[in-house]
Amino acid sequence: MLYPPKIFFSLFVDDDMVRDMVTYTNQRIDVRAPKYANDNIQSVSHTCPEEIMALMGILIQPGAKHDNKLITEMFDPQHGAPLYRAGACEKKIQIPLGILSV
Repeated sequence: MLYPPKIFFSLFVDDDMVRDMVTYTNQRIDVRAPKYANDNIQSVSHTCPEEIMALMGILIQPGAKHDNKLITEMFDPQHGAPLYRAGACEKKIQIPLGILSV
């Protein structure tokens, strides 16, 4: 019997952990929102579990492939893998990534 990858992933990262990441990230977005407005970022919205899961998948993939590139290189239209751009847009993941890496 084949199981979807999410089943195996949930053995390491469960829904409660993802919910905590969403809560923490949204709290930090609220604190940093005035700074983003000054940086001409057009819209900053709260994240959701699906976006956090997409971000984690985007981060796991280069680790599994030993792809040691910066986020800007991963999302480069000419040289980056299409998989990263299919998972999320670069600007959308930069904010949660910056918050979660603190």
